[in-house]
Amino acid sequence: MASETACLDETRAYTFRSLCEADREDIAELARHTYGGNDYIEGRFDEWLENKSQVLTLAAVCLGQEDSREHVVAIEVARLWDAKKTIYLFALRVHPDHRGKGLAGTLQSKLSCTALQLWPDAGRVRDVSHNDNVASIKIAAKCGMSKDLLCCSVFFKHEELTGVLESISAERERIAGGGHSDLTSIPTSLQRLSGTDGVSALCIRAEMYGGDHRILLDAWEAFDVDCRDLRPGLRVDVTECGLAAISSELTPDGRFEKQRNVTLLYSQNCRSVEALLQMCQLELTAARACDLGSVRIFAPLDFEPCLWKITPAATVGDHGDVQRSMLFPVLLHATRQDVLSMVSGQ
Repeated sequence: MASETACLDETRAYTFRSLCEADREDIAELARHTYGGNDYIEGRFDEWLENKSQVLTLAAVCLGQEDSREHVVAIEVARLWDAKKTIYLFALRVHPDHRGKGLAGTLQSKLSCTALQLWPDAGRVRDVSHNDNVASIKIAAKCGMSKDLLCCSVFFKHEELTGVLESISAERERIAGGGHSDLTSIPTSLQRLSGTDGVSALCIRAEMYGGDHRILLDAWEAFDVDCRDLRPGLRVDVTECGLAAISSELTPDGRFEKQRNVTLLYSQNCRSVEALLQMCQLELTAARACDLGSVRIFAPLDFEPCLWKITPAATVGDHGDVQRSMLFPVLLHATRQDVLSMVSGQ
């Protein structure tokens, strides 16, 4: 940010600026308090600093009470993507000691306005949250964003995959009427595509999330599939009756796959729950054979009953052994004018 802006609460002065290399330890501290310590922001930090043409960061900082050193206590990041049509907001984090002071809302409004000025050709602002995250949805609404439900999502630890796969087999048998003969009735020939071939398969063959928005939800990030500007390294697995988009979150040193993200998609020509369950079985079988930490599944909304049947109740959420309900990701979105009109009136 070209200039710093101070904000006072009851006890401290906050300053807003871009992230820098000296903030690495504070980013690790923020990550420790998010998603049970499984946050991705440490692994993205170097990219945020290096890719300044397409990434804009904003941090709230204040002096520490113990060391009188400047610390980052909240962040949000904006990225230009969808072939430069979308400003995508993500990684909104506030340290627990600094919540309830309006920092998240201040960050989002400041970052949105600055990003729209920096990238004048971008016509829309988007974010992804989940339906139970009332605070994030309210903050987005104050920036003019509306909410659309996208899909449902569950999370499995690697050690749980064997049990989950057994549940999938049982559910497929139940769908087939209790017999085994019909379990092979759906073709299992699998194509693994990447690059432009994978993108083309999604555009032509998949039923995307979000209706007319045509969203591919990958690792909690929303891509307009028709822009054909997806995450590097994305793999697309295709059968005759279903598709799956696969990506990975690695540890900061890149040596370990912390989480594999699997987005299940109906084929436009075959809207079959059993076919999608089969695709889920194929992907989780492959994941079980790998050295990884966890798998997150995103699936169409009407696939929710199947996910409940195959998911251990105590492991639906992300936070260790804490039981949580299934998550329902939502697209938060607004036009450029909607954001500028709403924020300028505050």
